[in-house]
Amino acid sequence: MILAKLKKFFTRSLLALIIFAIILSTFFTGALFTSPQKASAGYSPNGLCSDAGFTNVNALTAQGIQILLSAKGSFLRSFSENGRSAAQIIYDAARANGINPIAILATLQKETGIVYGAYAGSPNQWRLDRAMGYACFPGVSGDNNGNGCRDSDEGFTNQVNNGTWQLRYNYDVWAINGSDWNVGRTMVIDGTNVTFGSRCTSALYRYTPHLGGNYNFNYYFNIWGGEGLFEGRIVAQGPRSGPGSYGSEILPNQTFTLWVSYLNTGNTTWSRNWTNATPNPVHLGMSSPNDRGSAFTGGANVRAYLARDVLPGQIGTFYLRMTAPSQPGFYVEKFRPVAEYIKWFGDEGIWYLNVSTESVARGYKADYIGIQGPRTGPGAYGVPMSPGQSATLWVNLRNSGTNTWYNYGNYPTDLGTADPRDRGSAFLGGQNRRGRLIQSSVAPGNIGTFAITITAPSARGTYVEKFQPVTESITWMEPSIVWYLIVQ
Repeated sequence: MILAKLKKFFTRSLLALIIFAIILSTFFTGALFTSPQKASAGYSPNGLCSDAGFTNVNALTAQGIQILLSAKGSFLRSFSENGRSAAQIIYDAARANGINPIAILATLQKETGIVYGAYAGSPNQWRLDRAMGYACFPGVSGDNNGNGCRDSDEGFTNQVNNGTWQLRYNYDVWAINGSDWNVGRTMVIDGTNVTFGSRCTSALYRYTPHLGGNYNFNYYFNIWGGEGLFEGRIVAQGPRSGPGSYGSEILPNQTFTLWVSYLNTGNTTWSRNWTNATPNPVHLGMSSPNDRGSAFTGGANVRAYLARDVLPGQIGTFYLRMTAPSQPGFYVEKFRPVAEYIKWFGDEGIWYLNVSTESVARGYKADYIGIQGPRTGPGAYGVPMSPGQSATLWVNLRNSGTNTWYNYGNYPTDLGTADPRDRGSAFLGGQNRRGRLIQSSVAPGNIGTFAITITAPSARGTYVEKFQPVTESITWMEPSIVWYLIVQ
């Protein structure tokens, strides 16, 4: 049962009489619609919430409220009134009155159960009309339709707006005006001595002066993140980073992993995954600006996940799987943790990345050892071909560098058309096509064989075809290999 808009001129004896009547009444708002829940850790009837948590208007965005309503299966997820969704109505009331939107959601739940549970699945006008229990109690003035609420305060929007206003009024006035509801005062509620340990605790008991409903408020307010303080700071990251400490050279198109570890300095567990019970998981998001795309993710906005949930005081590590862009250069990549739909953390992880082939390219060299086929060379025109005839050209080269050649992966060593490089060839249908390394790998000092299949063009004549070894995305190597071809 709700005592809404009690006039401050009530005498102490009259107020006590009303409270006594409420306790005896069978119309227990909250207890009637919401089954008693297990108390959250640290529950005390003297401290239902902190003032900072109760007035945290930024606890949820309108989108966050919508997601919570959807996750709980509430019909409010698709409810609207006068052109505004239920989520927007709640969000606007929270902002207008300086109240945590989760406090509004918890009040809706403990009063009429329309956020989660058996009563939340299907729309019910009776529950919407008394959604927050505002001005709903036996004998309330203005109840001409007999619904138990003042007619002018019925309806979801009215209930949310007026109920939220009342909570804030209790917080601003009654909790500090020297009345029996003042912070630090003790009142007997449901046979229990309750000392108001915070302004929000006083505000809630004045709104609903019994234990059961406030017990449930505390449960939902906490489990939905009302008291959540999401904070963290970097304790380590890698590969090493920071101005002037560029990590090892990253090759174009190379895939690699960055990692960063954060200490949970808040009071809320960082959940790895989104669930009904944890609608605000903590991920690592791209920042500066937030939710940007990155050249290292193909332009996409991606999230990195924790390996596990992280309790307050523990350290959690995020791993970022990245692929370097094809364009060499120096890049600055910034990331920050984000409690989804609540806030971005302040401590930003920064990596200074050098995408380059310069040092790696020095390790790729090849020597021509005079073995290739079919025979070729000035004055040794082999490979007489007819128009449309196919043949395979091959050459042996020694790996005279310090890096192994591979015929697979991101950086295979191939045989490419040369003079100019990557030119189209009449023997390759006008295309630029690679000859492949026969061996899967060729270590430094060993010999590898490259082969490419060609097809003679229709135009007869003498052709000079030149090729060079190339390690893709890194460097071209000397020498040029030449075939003299006659189409006749």
